[in-house]
Amino acid sequence: LFSLQYDNSPCTFKLQGNLLSMLSFPKEEGEEFFIRMNVMPTDLVLNNLSMEVEPAVIELRHKNISVADLGFSMDDQPFLMVNGQISESKDDSLLVQFSHASVHHLLSSVNKQDIPVDAFLDGTVHFYSLLGSPRFYTKGFHVDDITYRGDTIGSLNVNSRWNTKYQGMRVVANLQRGATTAATADGYLSPVNDKIHFDVHLDELPLVMAEVPLQGVLHNLSGSIGTDMQVNGKLSAPDIEGYFYFKDARATVDFTDVAYRISDTIFFSPNRIMFRDFDIYDSKNKKLNINCAVHHKDFSDFRYTATLRMDNLLLLNNPTKKDSLLYGTFYASGAVDVKGDMKAARISGSLKNGDWTNVMIRLPES
Repeated sequence: LFSLQYDNSPCTFKLQGNLLSMLSFPKEEGEEFFIRMNVMPTDLVLNNLSMEVEPAVIELRHKNISVADLGFSMDDQPFLMVNGQISESKDDSLLVQFSHASVHHLLSSVNKQDIPVDAFLDGTVHFYSLLGSPRFYTKGFHVDDITYRGDTIGSLNVNSRWNTKYQGMRVVANLQRGATTAATADGYLSPVNDKIHFDVHLDELPLVMAEVPLQGVLHNLSGSIGTDMQVNGKLSAPDIEGYFYFKDARATVDFTDVAYRISDTIFFSPNRIMFRDFDIYDSKNKKLNINCAVHHKDFSDFRYTATLRMDNLLLLNNPTKKDSLLYGTFYASGAVDVKGDMKAARISGSLKNGDWTNVMIRLPES
């Protein structure tokens, strides 16, 4: 009988529980001894998430691990089950099966923040030759009832299959919102041959879903985004062609407290990103017009040229933030040309402050 108690407090990532297992060292005819672990039911705490580990059998051999019925449950409801073999053999597979597993709970178990996203995972992921040339595919895998702050996003279905001949994986995915298909992705990728081909379509995804990653930069996000793109070429350096659009997208910049809205499109072609008469409006319907070409080599070595034109555009609107280095109200008019790369930029043109401008700069005390 093997017993291990663990508690890594006061570490940021909390892991607490008790591992109880019966150990034996059997020997098969003509083979070496191996380790067999009969895992007993036990409790596990990851951060503030409590779960139960179900009875399982794990056998450890040289370059081979077999797992039988390793399951995890919450409130006596299994949500994750692992079975199969881990080895170099192309025929050995590990099956990871999800059963109504809450994405919110899984994310909370590795991150103490209350992430406002939830969904439920169902289906199986097959992993092959994990100690050799790994590959995987999904079977009946879907993510149901995706929500953000209680708003419904839809349900995602993912089907994939490994093609041995082409050493790649075919993937078909779609996001359903009621009876409407809101997004699709169809294509293949081959890590072995460094190739990719995907057609991606996204129709009016709520911009509010970007609120968490943009926290501290933008807030009050609303409106939607979408795209139609083809991704081809090398997996390590893909060519992207298509467009990405904003539909009545609105956001407020944290530092300046200025709200903007956008209903426009960004165009992509291999090694170039284009803003063609791209318009951004402030709260008084004043416009910033952008014409910009960004050239790159496989998304590195960026070079850009841009022209920005504005007419009494609101750039600063934080008169109450008197603890900030820069506060007040600032409007600007004029045109600016910018040319450069990631190391330096050359800026020319003229700007003048607009009407009702009142800006204060607070100098740090020495």
